[in-house]
Amino acid sequence: IFSAALIGIGIGIALVFLLEYIDDSIRYPEEITRGMGLPFFGVIPAANWDQEDVRTHLLSNIDQKSGLAEAYRNVRSALLFSATKKNIKTIAITSSVPREGKTTTSLNLAVSLAQAGMRVLLVDADMRRGELHKFFGLEAGRGVSDMLVGQIKPESVIQRTHLSNLDMIATGPFPANPSELILRPEFDAFINYAKRTYDRVIFDCPPLMAVSEAGIICSLADAVVFVIWAGQTSRKLAKL
Repeated sequence: IFSAALIGIGIGIALVFLLEYIDDSIRYPEEITRGMGLPFFGVIPAANWDQEDVRTHLLSNIDQKSGLAEAYRNVRSALLFSATKKNIKTIAITSSVPREGKTTTSLNLAVSLAQAGMRVLLVDADMRRGELHKFFGLEAGRGVSDMLVGQIKPESVIQRTHLSNLDMIATGPFPANPSELILRPEFDAFINYAKRTYDRVIFDCPPLMAVSEAGIICSLADAVVFVIWAGQTSRKLAKL
C-alpha cells in the first residue's frame, strides 16, 4: 500500500509538470511585459453577464462600487496615462482570436472614458459580424460601410447613445470586401474628422488572426489595446 501510494504521488506530480509544460496560455501580467515587451494596462475579472439582455453588460448598468467597475477604471487610468505622453486620440481594440472579450472591453472602456467627461466616439469596425449597436438598442442599418463607399458623410451615420458624451457608429450593411473598403481614402478622411470632433475614438476591431482588415485599422490608429483571455490565449498566437 505504501509503495502504491508513493507511485501514485509520483505519477500525480509528473502529470502536473506535464500539463504545465503543455499549457501554452498566458496567465500572469509579467508574461505581457517580459515575454511580449508590451505595457500592461490591467486585469478585468470574469463576469456572469446576462446573455438574454446585452444592455446589462454596460459599465453604466453595473454596481459602480464593484470590483468589475473598478477594474475598468484602472484600465482607463493606465490608458490615459499613456495617451497623455503620446497624444493618443484614436484607439483600436483587438485580440488574437474571437471570444477573448475585445467587444466588451471596447464597449466599457468607451463608457468609462465618457463617464470621465470626454467626448467619445465608439466605432464598430467589425464589418463581418459587428453587433455593438445591440448593447445600446440602436439600429445597424447604416454605418461604417455606407460611409466608406462614399454614400453618406460621417456625421450622417453617428448615432447618439443614452449615455452622456458617448456616440456610436454601427457597421452598416456587411460588405463583401471589408479589407478593400478600409483602404479607401474615405477611411482616412473619417479618422481626421473624428479626431477633430471627439476627444477619443475607440475602434472595436475584428480579431487579428481571423481577418486582414484588423491589421490595417490597427496600423492607422494612434494606439492599439490588445485583449488577452487569461489562461486561454496561446502565447504563440499572441506574439504573432
